[in-house]
Amino acid sequence: MAFEPDSLRGFSTGGPLKVAGARSPRLWHYSTNDDHSTVSATNYFASKRAVLGVGDIVWCSLDLDGTPALRVYMFNAVPASGNVTVTELSVTHPET
Repeated sequence: MAFEPDSLRGFSTGGPLKVAGARSPRLWHYSTNDDHSTVSATNYFASKRAVLGVGDIVWCSLDLDGTPALRVYMFNAVPASGNVTVTELSVTHPET
C-alpha cells in the first residue's frame, strides 16, 4: 500500500527552543494497514516533507488489517529534496 496522507495527524508541538533558528519537534500519529518494513522504508513519508522536520516523532498504528502493532519512529532526515528517512525508537517500560 502507499502512504495515506490523511492518516497522518499532528497532535503536539514541543516547547520553543532557546536557540536562534531552531525548530521545535512535533509529535504525530499515523494509522495504516502497511507493516513496519513498508512504513520505515526511505521516502515513505516524502509527500509530507513540507510539514515534517528532523526530530519529529511519529507513533504508528501498523498493519491494522492483519496483526496490529505500534511502532515509534523519529525523522532523522527531511531535506527539501532527497530522501526522507526515519529511525525506529526503542520504547521501554519501567518494571512494575
